[in-house]
Amino acid sequence: MATVALLGIPIMMMRGEEPPSLPFVSGGITDKPRSELKEMLIKSPLEVKVVDMGELLPQPLSQPSEAATNLGIDYGNLGKIAKDAIEKSRADIVLAIGGDHSGAFPLYYLTGNVVRADAHGDAYVDKYDPFNYVVSGATYVFHVNKLGLKKPEEVHNVGVKYLDNYCWGKGYFGIRVPIGEVLRNKKLTRIGLFDLDLDVLRASYALPHGYKTSDLTVEDLTGLLIKSNPAVFGVFECVNTAGVMPADIISAHPNVFGPICDAVAEIAVARAQAAQNGSILQNPQAFSATFR
Repeated sequence: MATVALLGIPIMMMRGEEPPSLPFVSGGITDKPRSELKEMLIKSPLEVKVVDMGELLPQPLSQPSEAATNLGIDYGNLGKIAKDAIEKSRADIVLAIGGDHSGAFPLYYLTGNVVRADAHGDAYVDKYDPFNYVVSGATYVFHVNKLGLKKPEEVHNVGVKYLDNYCWGKGYFGIRVPIGEVLRNKKLTRIGLFDLDLDVLRASYALPHGYKTSDLTVEDLTGLLIKSNPAVFGVFECVNTAGVMPADIISAHPNVFGPICDAVAEIAVARAQAAQNGSILQNPQAFSATFR
C-alpha cells in the first residue's frame, strides 16, 4: 500500500507588531491541521496509508550551524532533522504543512530540484546591502542562494507576480516559468520538493493569509503538483492576517485541501507502483482548463 507521511513545521511570525516580529517555533499549532489532513487523505478515492511524523522541532546543538539565525531557530539543524525523519519514514510522499513561509527553508537541504508555486519570490532584500537580513518568509529564498543549497537552474518559480527592482535579483531566485508552459510541455525532473505558498491561488478562494495573490486555480495547482511528482510537498502560509495558523484551516477550505489531498494520494500510489516495478516514475502530462 502507498504511504503518505505528514509533517508539521510550526514556525510562525506575528504580523502588525512594532518592532516587527521574527519567526518563532509554536509547538503543537499544526496538530489539528495534520489530523484533518489525515482524515481527508483516508477519504481519498485512492487507498493510502497515512503516517503522522509529528512536528519538526529544533534540537539543542553544541555548535550552531551556518544557518543559525534569530531567536535560536537554527534552520541548518532543522534541515538535518527533516532529512533524517523523511528518510526513516520511507513514505512514498511527505506532505508538510507550515505557517510562516520561512518554515520551507529546512526542506531546501533535501536533495533534488524544487518547484516553487508562490505569488512572491521571497528573496526581498536590499540589493545594495543584502547580507544583514535574517531568515523570514520574505527572505528565505535569498538565504537558500547565499548558502548554496540550490543552484538557480534547480529552482522553478511558478506564479510569481510581484517583483521589486530595489531588491536583490528583483526579489526572486531561480527560473521563472509560466505555468502554461509547464503544464503543456516543460519536462520536470528530479523534483525533490514542491514548495507551495497558498497566496499563489486566486483571491476568490478566500484563504485567510491576507496577502496579495497570484491567479492559479486549484485545478492548475493539482495538475502542476502531479506533473512535478515531488518526494516532499510543503504547504505554507496556512495562517490568518495576524500570522497565526487557524486550527480549522483545513476543514474550513475543503475546496482547496480536498483536491490537494487527492493529488497527493495519486502521487503516492503512482510512486509506490513504480518502486514495486523497479522503475523510475516518469513525470506525466498535465492539463489545465485555465492555461492551455
